[in-house]
Amino acid sequence: MSGYLIVGLGNPGKEFENTPHNIGFGVLDRIADEYRQNWKKVKPVFGEVSKFSYKSGDVILLKPLTFMNKSGLAVKSALRFWKIDLSNLLVVQDDSDIEIGRLKIGYNQSSGGHKGLDSIIQSLGNQEFSRLRLGIRPRIVAANGGGHIKAEKFILKFMSPARRKAVFEQGKEAACFWLENGLEKAMSRYNKRKSKTPNLNIN
Repeated sequence: MSGYLIVGLGNPGKEFENTPHNIGFGVLDRIADEYRQNWKKVKPVFGEVSKFSYKSGDVILLKPLTFMNKSGLAVKSALRFWKIDLSNLLVVQDDSDIEIGRLKIGYNQSSGGHKGLDSIIQSLGNQEFSRLRLGIRPRIVAANGGGHIKAEKFILKFMSPARRKAVFEQGKEAACFWLENGLEKAMSRYNKRKSKTPNLNIN
């Protein structure tokens, strides 16, 4: 099948807008801006959609409006609605186990406890898709061996405009590289290098 689906995970509502947990939405906004596309609500896929032509097919950007723990409903509906193959799906998410300023691209992995990914895997009955995991764990926490600190302590904290801009740009670059070059090259490029993103501590 032709066409691609890039899904950004987050929660609708002003109270979640500027938090690390909504990084997926922010990255997709940057991609839409890059291609000068607007957003519109599409009821059959339970989300906001932006669309642009790319190579032999279309790229669908999807921000589910179902809340995080029901993201799978939107993703499954979008794959069916546009008849997109699972191999052409990329999910952009926050990852509370990765230090902020770093990212990883993976495939066929468990959810790692992320509620949005849990919902997608359960809805699809399959985890064989690509995901872009953007770190949100504060560096001050990571440096102090703070793996025991619960994600709830920082995933919904306010994130400054400068920090958001840097992480969104980083995510946009990685997602577009995946789109242009495919999964294997994206994994080789991003999983072996340390991000050049400036110090982005979330306090």
